Amino acid sequence: MKIALLLVVPLLFFSNKSTAQYDQILFDAIFHYFATYDDLSVQTEIRPGFQNTFFSFGIRGGHNNKTDNVTIGLSFFYSKDRFHGEIGPGNYTNSHFGLYGEKKFRKKRNQKLYLSTPITAGVGFSTTDQNAPGYADNSIYFYSEGELLINYGLGKHIQLNFGPGVRICKGSDTFGLNDSDLSGLSFQSGIRFGNFTQ
Repeated sequence: MKIALLLVVPLLFFSNKSTAQYDQILFDAIFHYFATYDDLSVQTEIRPGFQNTFFSFGIRGGHNNKTDNVTIGLSFFYSKDRFHGEIGPGNYTNSHFGLYGEKKFRKKRNQKLYLSTPITAGVGFSTTDQNAPGYADNSIYFYSEGELLINYGLGKHIQLNFGPGVRICKGSDTFGLNDSDLSGLSFQSGIRFGNFTQ
């Protein structure tokens, strides 16, 4: 069932039929997928820049292997900004969806302090209400991101995590949200939920 949901959600996302037709099905699939998680993180991400800084919020959930040290799952992030340093006022949104895998460097599941390396790959959608010659008001791009997280346990079911990441985006030509704005160094922090008993 977990593997089926892992496949169904991306297939619905990439369907060429009307998005509205699948809104309820997609929402239900995402809800049921995350309801079956082994490991779920609610994350915030800062992508600093010289002209503008983006703040993203997201959720990622996955299923663990037998040793509980490898997690594979789905990731959703969204950000909205009303001002771009190079351009000025306007609405700028960015959302991305992908598959992620995470390796946890720990000897046992209830280890209180450990490192992990999440890697995400997927597609994103950027849009703005501003217009300029040579730029689109929306675009779809591809992205990949690697992170190095420090994880700290607060109990049997909650952990905190934080650390740096590097994101590479290719294909966004949205006015004010091009590849150079979306790519680069990032910083993560989040709350991880799961069963951390041995």
